[in-house]
Parts: sequence; structure tokens; C-alpha cells
Amino acid sequence: MSHVIARTRLAILVIIFITICSALSASAFDEVGVYWDNSYTQAHTATSTAFETVTGYIVIKEPALGGSVLAWECAVNLAGPAVVTGWTIEGQAINAQTPPNFAVGLASPLPSSAAVMVASFQLLVTDYPVPIEISLEPIYFASIPGQMAYIDHLDPEQLRVMIPVTGEPLVATVNGNTGTWCGTDWQSVVYFGPVVIGESLTRSFYVDSCGGSRYLDIGFSCSDPTLELTGLSGVVVIPDSSYIQIEVTYTPTEAVGLDCTLVLGEGWAVPIFGIGEEPVAVIAPTPLAIQTNGQIELEWPARAAEGDRYHVYRKDPQGREDRLTDTPLLATNATVRFSDQPDYPGGTVLRYSYGVMHGEVELSRSPEVEVTVKSLPQVTTQLLANVPNPFNPQTRIRFDLARSEQVRVTVFDVTGRLVKTLVNEQRSAGENSVIWQGRDEAGRPVSSGAYYVRLETDGRIDHQKIMMLK
Repeated sequence: MSHVIARTRLAILVIIFITICSALSASAFDEVGVYWDNSYTQAHTATSTAFETVTGYIVIKEPALGGSVLAWECAVNLAGPAVVTGWTIEGQAINAQTPPNFAVGLASPLPSSAAVMVASFQLLVTDYPVPIEISLEPIYFASIPGQMAYIDHLDPEQLRVMIPVTGEPLVATVNGNTGTWCGTDWQSVVYFGPVVIGESLTRSFYVDSCGGSRYLDIGFSCSDPTLELTGLSGVVVIPDSSYIQIEVTYTPTEAVGLDCTLVLGEGWAVPIFGIGEEPVAVIAPTPLAIQTNGQIELEWPARAAEGDRYHVYRKDPQGREDRLTDTPLLATNATVRFSDQPDYPGGTVLRYSYGVMHGEVELSRSPEVEVTVKSLPQVTTQLLANVPNPFNPQTRIRFDLARSEQVRVTVFDVTGRLVKTLVNEQRSAGENSVIWQGRDEAGRPVSSGAYYVRLETDGRIDHQKIMMLK
């Protein structure tokens, strides 16, 4: 056992510390890729729904020396809605890095083959059919800077450069709006799936030159205003051993299916499928209603997405519904508030709700909250207690009015002499007040003692005693 551990440690040290000078240049061999089948030929696969798992294999193809792998290093980059749920490294291996980064040393070489599988992984697809892209790149502290590398057991002191099988970092896809065109070998579909009406969704896919430059004339074979080429269009050149990315945007305006084709040169057409669907409803909690002084205050937590707004509705006892908002409401600090002052007699039952709006489309309607309109208390025209009392040097004279009317408020001394006229004007119904500064009509401070406040309205007079103390 000790000799196995020693050999494993030696292999790792070879990966990490070997000098750049000992590295060979990449050849037509020494390629690395990711495949979705045991024969290591399928770099593109698809799931039928979300939350399916697929198995990926990291494979070194055509080892140049014809031997087998003793050590290897590279990084696996994942782009798209998926997570790796498990990694498996082949052989008696120690990884000096943490997946998805690998600097692997082996106690004994992997079996010799034209395609050596060095690791595998389980990929859980979390959304469908959004494309997922797998790329292979050098690790951050690569033994050969900027390169992926491996060691063949026939020449254990030499690092060999590995290149992606595609010539580019992108080596594999899932749910592909990504394809490869080599002569007549074209397999790709631009599949949008269900798309919310009024919202734009963009899909991308790639066309490979597969050796030699290619000329493509890109366009749609159908005239549909809901489709747009947001990337390349018209005549495009794909350079030798390269690829181009094409983007298609779909913005459905109604709940109908989309069935068109994207034309790539003469005789090549890529199917495009999709369907518009109504916006998905969102959670709309029941609003809270608080009634004070004839006013009904509504509030609820904002649970909708950014950009959504709210309309408020009220139903009368006969079930007639009125929209109370001219323009949709915005949330403030994740809470939406609205005030209503209904003109209904006490005892009337009203029902309030709100709708969550996205543009002109209502995503959801909240449950109704029931409110019984309270009768407003009868207000009597009268003087109220002044505050403070006794006072020095000023006090607030308070009074209620049963209705809006002309009011006169005056202050007299104990002999009946007029000291100060405080109010002589039209005042609104409800509670009113005025400040007396403790001065007479000439602006002189009055002396300590008792004074009388007189309230005069049409048909009513009220008096109240107040006290100045110095």
C-alpha cells in the first residue's frame, strides 16, 4: 500500500512542479471533450423536461503516444440552468484541486485506449428547454500557463498539452439551441417553449465551420413580426475552424403557436417553435383595512415582480364594482397603501380588493376584504376645554362645529369688557382651534385672573371660563 501512495504523490508533484520547458506543443492528437454517451460521440443532448439528470463524460481522445493517462488537469465550466450533483474520477486518483477544477494524479495509469474517460459527472437540469453549455479550460494555476495538460505513462516526465475537441472552449451542450453543421450534418432546433405574452425571450445557438470558411445568408422563411434576429443576419462568413453565434428573439402578442424556420444559406432551414401564454398569476395576499374618521386605509405587502403595479377595486352592497385608481399604484418599502373616503351611510358593507398588473394585463386578483362603514359621531357646536388651563402666557381655544358656518370667538374679563376677538370668519365642520397669546386688542399682556371665552354661531352661544396665572 505504501508504494501506491508514494506513486500517487509522485504523480501529483509531477503535475504541479514540472517546468514549462519540458512541455510539448499540441498536435492533432491529445484532444479533450465532454460527451453524453458511453461511445463518446454525442456532444449534444436534450431532456424532455426540467429536473432530469444526464451523465457527462470527460474524455481524452487519441493520446499521441498511444499509451494511457497517468495524470491530467483542466477546469469544467458550466453555463445555464443546471447543477452538478456528483463527480467521479477514474482510477486510484487524488485531486489536488476542488471540482470543477482538476489536477489529478493516479497511482496507476488508466487503461490504454483511443478515448480515455478520465472523469464523469451527474448534471441536474433545472429549467427546460433553456440551453446549457459546457466548456473546458485551463485551471487557474496551470502547470503550463494558459493550457490544459496530461501525462502519458510512457513518458511520465513530459507534460502534454490538451486542446478542446471543438477547437474552442465550448465542447458540449444540453437542450441545444446549439448545433454543429458539417456538410449535411445539421441537428438543431430553436425551441422557445411557452413564452409570456408581451415579454421578450432570446435563444442562442451556434453554427460551426467544421473546417474551411463558410458563407451563410441568414434570414427567416416566414414573415412574423414576433420574431427578430438580434444577433447576426444577412450574409455572414464563418472563419476556418471557427463558429458564429445566432440569436433569435421572440415576443408573443397572443396565445398562438409559433412555427417558422430560420434559413441558413440555400436549402438549410432550422425549425423555430414556441407558443404565447397568458402571464402566470402571482400571490396576492388579502389587504388589511383600517377605518378611522370616515376614511378607509388599505395596505398589503408587495409580492409581485419588479415592474408590476396595482389597481384597487370596491364593490357596493349590490355587487357593482368600481376601480378606484386612475393609474396603477407603486409599492413603497415593499408595502402598497391606498386611502378611500366612501360616501355611504353607516352600516353599508363594502368589499375591497386589488389587482396585480403587468403592463395592461392583470396577473392576479386578491381576495376581498369586507368593511362595514361606521356612522360618524354627531358633532355638537360647542366650546371644548382649552389647553393648557390654567395657562401662561398662551392657550389653545378649541371648539366643535356641527356644520361649516360663520363663527365668532371672543374673550371677556369678569366685568364683561371685551378683551380680544380671536375668530370672526367662516370655519369648517368638526374640531377647530385658535391660539390666544394672553394679550388684548392693543397687544398688551393681560393680568392674572379669570376670563371668559364666548363662542357665537348662527343660533347658538356657548361660554367657558379660563384662568391666566403669572
